[in-house]
Amino acid sequence: MKYDADGRRTLEQMQARAAGKLAEIHQLIAPGLTAPFTFEQLHRLAEDRMAGLPPAEREILRRKAMVAYSELERLIEEMSRHLAEIGDELRKVSHHNRAAAAYGQAPRSRPHPEFGL
Repeated sequence: MKYDADGRRTLEQMQARAAGKLAEIHQLIAPGLTAPFTFEQLHRLAEDRMAGLPPAEREILRRKAMVAYSELERLIEEMSRHLAEIGDELRKVSHHNRAAAAYGQAPRSRPHPEFGL
């Protein structure tokens, strides 16, 4: 993946989808809790919410949360792959720039007097 305008747009779209998925999970397990919150707060509210639901609704909510979490993991993996590709591209550019700079600083050899080279 090239880190050009299209690459930036792709990453921004993935970030937006991940943020949306996080918001969806948040609303599923702890509606009404506003950020910033600690993991402990979120965990406690999620447990309280689950305990207050009838078993059938609890199972539906658990499944929805699992699907949303799975989708979030997939998005994170996809973003990680793209970021790794960008890192590879940046390393190649850096290597190329160092090589070009070294080539430009190489000492110039003098012509050989006997051969006029």
